[in-house]
Amino acid sequence: MEPSRCSRADEGRKRKLDASNNEGSLVASDAMDFKALLDQHSEQMRRMQSQIDGLVAINSALQARLDGQAGSQAQEVFKLKQKCGVLESRRIKDDVETIRNGGEGYCNCLDYYGHSIILHNDALLSHFKELAGAIQLSNKIQRIDIDNIELHPSALEILYPAMEGRMTKIDMRRIIFPGPNVVKCYKIIASSIRRNHALETLKWYSNRIPSDEHADLLIKSIIDNWSIENVLLANCFNQSGANGCRALAALMASGRSFQELDFSENSLWGVDDVATALATNPQLDRLWICGNELNDRDAELIAQALKQNTNLQELNLGDSNMTRTGFEKIGASNLRSFKPECNGILQPYLLG
Repeated sequence: MEPSRCSRADEGRKRKLDASNNEGSLVASDAMDFKALLDQHSEQMRRMQSQIDGLVAINSALQARLDGQAGSQAQEVFKLKQKCGVLESRRIKDDVETIRNGGEGYCNCLDYYGHSIILHNDALLSHFKELAGAIQLSNKIQRIDIDNIELHPSALEILYPAMEGRMTKIDMRRIIFPGPNVVKCYKIIASSIRRNHALETLKWYSNRIPSDEHADLLIKSIIDNWSIENVLLANCFNQSGANGCRALAALMASGRSFQELDFSENSLWGVDDVATALATNPQLDRLWICGNELNDRDAELIAQALKQNTNLQELNLGDSNMTRTGFEKIGASNLRSFKPECNGILQPYLLG
């Protein structure tokens, strides 16, 4: 017997109601799951924020501790500089007293070879003035040694004018000039060298010459001062932008007379300009270019130049990249022969 039309309608409505209830249950379940997920993420974010806050607090504490240590170290450095300033002032005062009493003929209170480098300190300027005053009043002092110290323009403007007309020998080694004022430092020194007509020997060892501009200031002042006979610029051009061969050739081709030119340990090589200047037979007794990177090609250039040179009495080429072939070429040059001696010194002698 077939169900009535009413019964079929009731069953349809029941199925729709059941389906509707099932869909509602799914929606409600999804909403609950999403809320739980949000709660979980919120809890994770809260924990992460708590960790971040903890790290920030730790960082702040560490920074405060570091700031405290930095402040303490700065105070210690300041006290140390004060102590060093006192020690240096005593050393300068001792030399000032010696000079005033007509003691030794040289000043070495600024020679700190073997010590920690002495950095610039404005507190020392007044003591530099005392030293400069003593030098200017002295009739005996002729030499000053300055080594391993930082010199600013303010110090150079005090010390260098005091040397003029008195110092016959200036020996400066391992000097530090402040970066922003390097050109000014070289200008002060060059002007003073040009005016110091008592100066006979300038030693400029291990003072890095930054560029050709700085080298030109120094070289031109030397050329202009005809009293200078010995120029020793060793270990100055290596690892810098300045051309040592160019500077040496300028001195040799200047028409000046020199007893000695020392350009040792300057990484010289490719000495075409130097050889050309040497061939002009300059008034030069001794040429030291040892400890450079000269090779056999350079030896050939020097050998050819020596055929035109009759003035050079001593040539030092030791510690170079020349082979025996290179030395033999030099030894066979000109009417003179060269005999190799210790330390690479080659001295010409007339054949008997």
